[in-house]
Amino acid sequence: MTSYVATMNVPGYLPEDDDPAVFDDIPSAWAYLAGERERAENDAAESEHRIECQWHQDNDLSDTYVSLRDLGIAENYVSGVYQPEGEPDPQNVLWTGLGTIQGYTPGRCGCPEDPEQSSTDLGVNYSVSIAEGDGQ
Repeated sequence: MTSYVATMNVPGYLPEDDDPAVFDDIPSAWAYLAGERERAENDAAESEHRIECQWHQDNDLSDTYVSLRDLGIAENYVSGVYQPEGEPDPQNVLWTGLGTIQGYTPGRCGCPEDPEQSSTDLGVNYSVSIAEGDGQ
């Protein structure tokens, strides 16, 4: 049986966790990452060092969280291909759900209205891959 690894890292750096979470299916791995992102965003919202901007006042959770959450919904996969709401990808790409989603660092602005503030943020990569020894 194939296992999947869920990791988070700053681009250009190795993941901080030497023992990443392992899952039996792809949606469970993305759901785990969505939970981690939500927790980090909630923690950042309570931080005195958070960079505030209008974008954050209008949106409770980031687009990154929403993407991770949607990838974690098993019903969004049809015959092993990610197809939200059962619709084929508009670009006609058959994506299995393996790969990386990048988002700004929770607590940083990351807002489209202020590219200067977000230009110094390397962000966070959220990745799901096949566990070593499982078909690689």
